[in-house]
Amino acid sequence: MISIFSWLKSVARFFTFIFLFGSPSVWAGYEVGNGGDAVVCGTQTVLLDLDEAKTPLQVSFPEVDDVFMRSFEIINSWRGLDPVRVSKWLEELHYLDLRTYWVPKGMNLVNVADEGPVMLRNGCGLEQVAVQSTDPETDSYRYHISSDLWGRFDADSKTALLIHEILYKDLLDSRPGSHSHRVRPFVRTILGLPPHKISLEEYLETLRKMGFLYYAFHESFFRDLFVDLSKPFVVSENGLQEAQVWKSLEDRTPYKMIRKKQGSQFVVELTPVH
Repeated sequence: MISIFSWLKSVARFFTFIFLFGSPSVWAGYEVGNGGDAVVCGTQTVLLDLDEAKTPLQVSFPEVDDVFMRSFEIINSWRGLDPVRVSKWLEELHYLDLRTYWVPKGMNLVNVADEGPVMLRNGCGLEQVAVQSTDPETDSYRYHISSDLWGRFDADSKTALLIHEILYKDLLDSRPGSHSHRVRPFVRTILGLPPHKISLEEYLETLRKMGFLYYAFHESFFRDLFVDLSKPFVVSENGLQEAQVWKSLEDRTPYKMIRKKQGSQFVVELTPVH
């Protein structure tokens, strides 16, 4: 016998489906951003981010079966390089797990053409696998992922898609209107490169090229300094040495930061920029 609780959940899912896909103005009033594309070649389906790799990636933590937990482990392994941003990414992974609408088989997500120049092999096509949408009236957002394409992905593509979504959401928060093609190269970096093999300078340059505006810097008593990535910075083997910083994201008064070694410790000097 079907319980009244199960029946009510089924009815709720039905009306959610009608609301999202039964109306010709499904995205009316919503700001829609691309979330990820799948390359479909016959029976093979792979996330575009991985298809673009020049050589096959050896994705980290292959022993972890659950793709959400695998994504967690991969992201968390970067904590030593960027603890503030990694914490934000892990929070978003949890949100994604809770706020994803799985588009049923038989329904397709309309392509959001912001993937940039893409080269595909003959006989292959591009299909939208995920979309992020924001309601400007409530400022709430959710993810939509194609159940059909997700089911055709292997574990690497599923993990890559989750990380793609998280990076892209962070980029949208930093620079609204950005296109998701900016994050695809970094998705491959995070998936296949151990964090200890990338220097802080390379990491900051990667963030800057993607369009991120700041890097949160921690040093002794100065725990809330934000490096302005649009300005020059100097990195040595001892870490960040010089940069233009803000004391908070709310008050972006610029300061020149110089980090010097005194004895066995480093000290940070801040000078207002006029």
